Amino acid sequence: MDTVFSVSSSSSVPSGPFRLGNFLVKDMELRTAPGADGGSRKDQLCRLVEFHLASHGETPDLLQLAADWGKRCNPPMTKSIVERTVGNLIAKPLANPQSDNALAAILSSSDRELEVRSFREIDSKPVAWLWPRRFAQGKITLLTGDSGLGKSVLTCDIAARISTGRAFPDGAPSTLGDVFFIGSEDGAEDTVRPRLDAAGADVSRIHLISGPKPNGQKFASAIDLSVQIEQLRNALSRYPDARLLVIDPIMDYLGENTNSNRATDVRAVLSPLRTLAEHHNLCVVIINHLNKSAGSSKNRSLGSGAFVQVARVELRVCEDPEDSNRRLLLTVKNNLAAAPGLAYQIASATNGAGYVVWQEETVDISISEVEAAGVGKDRSAITEATEWLQSFLSEGPVKAAEVIRQGKQVGFSESTLNRAKKLVGVETGQRQRAWWWMLPGQSIGGNDSTSNTGANDDSTSDAEANGDSQPEAEVVENTFT
Repeated sequence: MDTVFSVSSSSSVPSGPFRLGNFLVKDMELRTAPGADGGSRKDQLCRLVEFHLASHGETPDLLQLAADWGKRCNPPMTKSIVERTVGNLIAKPLANPQSDNALAAILSSSDRELEVRSFREIDSKPVAWLWPRRFAQGKITLLTGDSGLGKSVLTCDIAARISTGRAFPDGAPSTLGDVFFIGSEDGAEDTVRPRLDAAGADVSRIHLISGPKPNGQKFASAIDLSVQIEQLRNALSRYPDARLLVIDPIMDYLGENTNSNRATDVRAVLSPLRTLAEHHNLCVVIINHLNKSAGSSKNRSLGSGAFVQVARVELRVCEDPEDSNRRLLLTVKNNLAAAPGLAYQIASATNGAGYVVWQEETVDISISEVEAAGVGKDRSAITEATEWLQSFLSEGPVKAAEVIRQGKQVGFSESTLNRAKKLVGVETGQRQRAWWWMLPGQSIGGNDSTSNTGANDDSTSDAEANGDSQPEAEVVENTFT
């Protein structure tokens, strides 16, 4: 269904309803426009403010009109979000570097004919590659994989090669240039810098981009790509040799009002990011984790399918089914060229940081074959269950039946929870006719009996799962690799 606004008369606005992107516009005056609901609030605010700037300029009452409109929304928009949105639009209406006012351009051309060109008039040109067949200049590459497999270590290796002009792992020449990181999962001082040193990087050519520091604050605010693309473009403009931008992970920088599961929201962030890549002729690598889906390998990227659709290439880091210490870099999707798989291991440098050791031969295995072996999927579930169990029990012992019940609610099977129990070393004890799970060193208090069964067995008895007080059944240890 179309989103409909009401429009007041203006000489710059076509008479009668007209379409603006996905919206059917009838009234776009901030003073009178009805509020919006849910996830459409910010999009509509941007359009209303853009319309106001195009029609009236930056009037003294603009911020107040926007704040009043935000109050009419359901739920109301906070003052800080309204002020930040209006401020960014005033500084630069949209992230399109070719237009100071994209909305005004749309309005002024709404009654013009569409342009049609023959392909005889369009010159053919080859794809410009940063890393041939993997990282294309002016485009987005999506790098996915389970946590803990070394995606960030891999990007540090690639960054080091570009910063020094060394060849890529497959022997392809690299172009000397600057690399930029937007990242929050690893510490800059104690993790990323040591990794770059271990990889032999010229760290003067590798840069960390952070958000602005609010007045009087010690720490920078988080970058919001939904409203700060223009600031990012300005920052990169100071580096004519910019080659690569790594965003790790992309989910952390979509903005608080962006729904990562909604394609339109994701595209609203990635499309300007793609324009930025084209403008600077650099490659943008966005890193994302995997979901728990058992479907196609192309549907494993966390969040909306738009992440995969907008990216021209998706590469996947996964564990070798035949060697748990070896990592594979495989192609999931490539709209530009075919690329063979590569293999590497992570070694420890003298400074304690991890670095990549690439193997010379290519890998003759597909991502579908790896996932059919169940390695990545099984490891992801166990890793997540282990982290969840440690967090769930961190505040004290919990009844076994409650652990199982809560675990199933967040998507873990009982067998997965039992394997996580073994890995964590969960201890069990009985009190008040119920079995309890606890972390080592914890106690359920009172007259309880505690056994270190969590470190030695791999299952929860029916009595435990049901909260009954019968003795635990004897189990046979299972070994998982």
